[in-house]
Amino acid sequence: MIEQSYSNITPNAARNWNEWFPGGLPLGQWQNSFKWVYRSLKCTQILIVPFKILFFITATRGRLFHWNIEESDVCTFCNEQIETLPHLLVECEVVKLFWIDLQLWLYERTDILVDLNVREILIGFQDGKFIMLNAVYLLAKTIILRCSYENKFPNLTAFKNIITQFLLVEKSIAMRNSKNKRIKNMWSCILPS
Repeated sequence: MIEQSYSNITPNAARNWNEWFPGGLPLGQWQNSFKWVYRSLKCTQILIVPFKILFFITATRGRLFHWNIEESDVCTFCNEQIETLPHLLVECEVVKLFWIDLQLWLYERTDILVDLNVREILIGFQDGKFIMLNAVYLLAKTIILRCSYENKFPNLTAFKNIITQFLLVEKSIAMRNSKNKRIKNMWSCILPS
């Protein structure tokens, strides 16, 4: 009875992302994003961030201003636009520079030149070949949000610190589950030297 009553209801988060993406975002693609997030990361502390992003519930200055918690709704980084979740993660000029730096760093480490596709940055790659890149993008979004909360600019040094912490946790989880080889193969090109 519940399935019949609610099966045709689209979640608010899916509607929000569908409205924001030019040309829309199919519900199935939004739903698949959760699967790829979970396949990309095992560290539950970091998993919280991408789920908040996918559910469109991340606190931004725009939201906090609307709720009378912040004095301004202007972006922490550029001080020009209203800070919405899409603006904070991909539209802000400061964040665009961070994504370019990350793209160049990834190319240096992996010889993979990744096109900075907004859809893939926000909801992830929908392909099993890119699990490592999904994890990198998820960590990059984590550092952007963390920097926003701390009123700092996102930078590659901060990202390298968070990826090092992440890899230590992932390695610990892999050792506990006897999957060291998989982690080493997946992350060998990015492991800090």
